[in-house]
Amino acid sequence: MAKWAGAFPPFVREARGAEFFDVDGHRYIDLCLGDTGAMTGHSPAATVSAVEQ
Repeated sequence: MAKWAGAFPPFVREARGAEFFDVDGHRYIDLCLGDTGAMTGHSPAATVSAVEQ
């Protein structure tokens, strides 16, 4: 995120699927989906549930 296009990088509060939300409440669609996000999306429900248990 250090090389984010624009004046400043977003500070992400949460992410699900192909979307993320910054600390100001703005919703973004993650068109980059780097690393594992490209394979499963952000915060897949099955993984979140397994980690919580």
